[in-house]
Amino acid sequence: FEDPKLEGKDLAEYDTLKQTYEAADAKKAVLNTLTDDEFFGLYDGLESLKDAYVFGMEGIVAKTRQIRELFALAETLGYDFGGAATKDSLKNLIINLRKRDAVLENVIKEAVVLQIYKKFAAGESFDSLDVSALIPNYYLYTDGVAGENMEQKSGIWVVKTIDGGNSTVLPGWTFASIGGSNGYWMPTTTTVGAGDGHDWTKSHAFISGLRCGPQTSGTINSDSFNVPAGFYQFGLRGYNQTSNVALELISDSCSLGTGSGSSLKDVYNGGSKFNYKNVSVDSIKVSGNTVINIKQTSASGSEFDMRYFFLILRGSLDVDYAALATAQETKLADLITFVAPVSNAADAVAVQYYNLNGVQIAAPEAGKIVIKRTILSNGASIVEKILVK
Repeated sequence: FEDPKLEGKDLAEYDTLKQTYEAADAKKAVLNTLTDDEFFGLYDGLESLKDAYVFGMEGIVAKTRQIRELFALAETLGYDFGGAATKDSLKNLIINLRKRDAVLENVIKEAVVLQIYKKFAAGESFDSLDVSALIPNYYLYTDGVAGENMEQKSGIWVVKTIDGGNSTVLPGWTFASIGGSNGYWMPTTTTVGAGDGHDWTKSHAFISGLRCGPQTSGTINSDSFNVPAGFYQFGLRGYNQTSNVALELISDSCSLGTGSGSSLKDVYNGGSKFNYKNVSVDSIKVSGNTVINIKQTSASGSEFDMRYFFLILRGSLDVDYAALATAQETKLADLITFVAPVSNAADAVAVQYYNLNGVQIAAPEAGKIVIKRTILSNGASIVEKILVK
């Protein structure tokens, strides 16, 4: 367990590790036949086993947290998922995920948007619906692997960048530019070990936030995400001791109140210093494709720390939500199923299955989303993305 490779393991294996550790740990007090060296060697081994268990479990929780929250949000809003059987299969699939499934995550996001539009079209209202899970990786999770996305700078392990930016370091986010005399961002919290001196030569997950290095300038952008037309409170949980930070929300339509303002709205801009707290702006009018943009410049000895973002739906706008729901339904259908136009007279002569990476598989597993290709007698084919029941 010195270099645990736990990716893709079943939860049952973690349960076994935990039970092994707890059983041995309970007995260590009566192992009086061992020498001190043997005893403490056993104890250290058990602690390593415990760390491996904690890392593996918390890594899975971090990687699948967003999709679980999205599924729960869709359930809360009453989305039917195509029936009880499909819903149960999808829930089972999500429960057994061991890493992020960006494709499925996006489908459920769009289902949430659709259901909000349907609720508004039916005259229902919200005054405090937490839709933070619509923001890509809103709690700023990633894996830290030395030499891949972590590197040492002035003796400190920091997030590695390539040519000033690397969109793969933080899922859902792009480091647009990094500069300054230090020029780095570092993880805020690690699941195993603590502090900047942690040994990143092994694969570990860090969860919940990034902070800048002193005398660092940089810009970080989120991937575009679809926000249902409405009034929102938007902000972040963070810490600021720098003199220049700008948190911006860029959307197809974004302004304060009911006014028609610019599509670019500063949520936080300036040198106001604060300890850990929520910084936000309420009653922002937002609609459509949206991006979060952070611009930051820190002086010597000052830092800016982001823990997570939040987005709260406060109310509806004066728009045709029925029409928006209809358009969103079409968009969601296009995400789930892709069907080529074919002749009604053609017969199916063969069926092939592929995983979401495009690799052909012999037979699909229940609860999995796969690509189904049906070859027809007229030479055409039907390609569908399906959830196997």
